[in-house]
Amino acid sequence: MSTFTLDKQAIDRWASGGRVKVTRVPDHVVLKITHNRQKQFLSMAGLRLLTQGIAAGRNKQATLLARTLGSIVALRRLGENWNGHDAAAPMPTALLKAVSWTQMMSDEVWNRGWVWHEPHISASEEGEVVLEWWQAPKSLTVYVSPEGMDYIQDNGMGGPAEMGDGSANTTNERLAMWQWMFGED
Repeated sequence: MSTFTLDKQAIDRWASGGRVKVTRVPDHVVLKITHNRQKQFLSMAGLRLLTQGIAAGRNKQATLLARTLGSIVALRRLGENWNGHDAAAPMPTALLKAVSWTQMMSDEVWNRGWVWHEPHISASEEGEVVLEWWQAPKSLTVYVSPEGMDYIQDNGMGGPAEMGDGSANTTNERLAMWQWMFGED
């Protein structure tokens, strides 16, 4: 098990003026975030963007993961109409789910001895968090919303028949999606 310390100032900045209560329980941390009178609970194995002391042997991978999580958290700065075409601001619940999903996905990848690939992070016009990976000719796009995680695969050979989609909510779904994209065994 890795040890970690939480950067309370980073959490407070991330909560953007909301109140944050951090509770440590065995094996994980629970963050209770009150923002605009809405309570949200976030329970993750560490929230490693805000941690130090990541397990030995994962330093490069941990750096990639920290950058990924930092890019997700940075999306909270986008307000309404962020693209000049009436795009919705990223939904706070989608941001929380994206951080949690990315942490789970990276843990599942690492636990199998696979390599974590850093995605491109953006927001959709509907306020979802979007994670994209490209490995020519393939591409994989994951959309994170309050309702769940969905993906679109494109094998790059042209046409709708060459595309697939599905849910990325369970371990099996996530691993199948990752294997398709990166050919991990």
